Formats: sequence, structure tokens, C-alpha cells
Amino acid sequence: MSELEQKLEGICFYEQPIFLIDAAEKEEKKVIGSELLLRKTGGENRFPAMLYKEYMRDDASNLFFVHG
Repeated sequence: MSELEQKLEGICFYEQPIFLIDAAEKEEKKVIGSELLLRKTGGENRFPAMLYKEYMRDDASNLFFVHG
């Protein structure tokens, strides 16, 4: 298992829909896209802030995170 795989163990993505709501008809909602949420797995379901800060500190570490 690579260093990246070890660090990302317990991390997952959740897909969250983005809705367009018609102001005149508040009941009518249309999904217009989605966003990916990076989260810790398990009961907390929180953003992995420390891991994110570690990999986003500079361009070299960011590329390691993005490309593995």
C-alpha cells in the first residue's frame, strides 16, 4: 500500500445534488448538477481538515494528492 493509499484510507466522496428551485412554484425542484464532498468515513462524516491542509500546503504536495 502506497503512502497516499494509507493516508486516504477512511476518506470518501459524497455526491450532493444542487437544486434549482422555481420561486413561483416552491414545490418544483430540478437537479442542475452536483458537488463532491470529501469526508471521513464512519460516524463523524466530517471534512478531513488536517489531511487537506497537509496536502494543500504547496504545489508539490497538492500534485501528489491529485495524481497519487
